[in-house]
Amino acid sequence: MLFASFSLLALGGKNNDQALLHDRLIHVNDALLSAFAQLTQTDTGTDEVDRTVLGVAEHCMDLNNIPVSFDNVEKNHPCLKDYCNAIETEDECMLDENYQHGCSWCAGQCSPYFSYQAAFTECVREAYKDQDPDKVNDETPPMRPWEAAFDTTFFNHPIGKPAQSGLPYIGKMRWAFNTASRNAGDRVPIHVHPFAGMSCITTHNEFTETIVTAEGEPDLILPSGKCYTMPPLTKLGPYNYGGYTVLDTFVWNACYPIWVIIEPEAYWVQEAQFIFTSDLDGELEC
Repeated sequence: MLFASFSLLALGGKNNDQALLHDRLIHVNDALLSAFAQLTQTDTGTDEVDRTVLGVAEHCMDLNNIPVSFDNVEKNHPCLKDYCNAIETEDECMLDENYQHGCSWCAGQCSPYFSYQAAFTECVREAYKDQDPDKVNDETPPMRPWEAAFDTTFFNHPIGKPAQSGLPYIGKMRWAFNTASRNAGDRVPIHVHPFAGMSCITTHNEFTETIVTAEGEPDLILPSGKCYTMPPLTKLGPYNYGGYTVLDTFVWNACYPIWVIIEPEAYWVQEAQFIFTSDLDGELEC
């Protein structure tokens, strides 16, 4: 599960603890890739990987085996499901223009990806409901779990070329690069990420230390200018008493949300921050 912190300006030498944590991150990432490769029916030679390291929500990664409802999409985006389903090939479905329409290749067909994101979110929350979803390492982080005061996405684009859509991992993944700020007294709600990411602290105020908490790991106390990695499907709850700003980078699959808030009192933050839109709204006819 991770945590190799490093400077935005220069990479320093790793101490023994960092090396051990790096090895653990590789172990978790191997498990995630193995699970994802199985879903794409690709042989990676990693059948012996222990996927239980992904935790109580590991089963949610298999979108074929969780219930998916299209009711909200059909209500709020008429005809979009029919439009996506009519795209027969994975290559065409994975074009960036179809992502902008609201389509992605999920569970073996082209579908409105928001429905699968919602199903995954519900599955993960259900898995964590009896696992202290309001705590990390048996403690609730201080301050109020709240939405970002400022949040914007700079870049969201496929990793591979359209012709590479059939490749495991590469062909289905996207880059996401965004920034978010929280005010003094507010913190990010406890959450998990389906896929690993990197967060760089760019606060630059008098409260220089951000405390990064991750389930099963010692807390990291990091100043502005430092980055840390976020392991997949691991409870996270970073905070800074004076408020903070971060730059986040993710490699993700659009059939899954970038994050899932599991802290019950702050579920609403996820809905407020990530609002599904389609550039075909109002243009389709069933």
